[in-house]
Amino acid sequence: MFPDVPLTPEAQEFMDRITPQIQGGLEEVARVPVSVLLWGPASDGDSPMAPVRTQLRAKLRAEGHLAVTNEEIADTSAAVSLRVQEFLCARNFDLVVCIPASAGALAEAHDFASHPLVQSKMVVFVDRAHVGGYSEQSLATLSTVLSSQLEYYNGPADAEKIYDVALTQAQRMREMKFMYAWKAV
Repeated sequence: MFPDVPLTPEAQEFMDRITPQIQGGLEEVARVPVSVLLWGPASDGDSPMAPVRTQLRAKLRAEGHLAVTNEEIADTSAAVSLRVQEFLCARNFDLVVCIPASAGALAEAHDFASHPLVQSKMVVFVDRAHVGGYSEQSLATLSTVLSSQLEYYNGPADAEKIYDVALTQAQRMREMKFMYAWKAV
């Protein structure tokens, strides 16, 4: 604890002036939305991970973020492939959270995690049941400080880890946007 040395009247006046500005800044940070694209099993599917993605979407939105699934923004009438649409979405979102529920979906994540325009935005969750396969090994090799982030979990029972990591990454992105790029409209 610091020894109690009182502030001069001028210092106290200055403190009284800046404290509301600091508090207002903290409140402004909390209003910066992060756009989060959620890839994973369809919400109406039978994958045990489908409710995890749905719940993550709700948690992110409750924090003020723009959290959407690819199904919500894909244009099924577009003349371009779903892969190109997913790439365009990933390129335009701040963060891409990928929760592949199968080895095939993990391979799709591998395709995007190697692309230089989206790799640094990706957080890929890998069920430990898929450890050792080609896609998981490739993702682990691609995952560095400057590229996609790879996180392991132990099936649907480990959903809290997915929520915690995704919400932490969204908060980090929120703070970076505030400090370097965010301009309120």
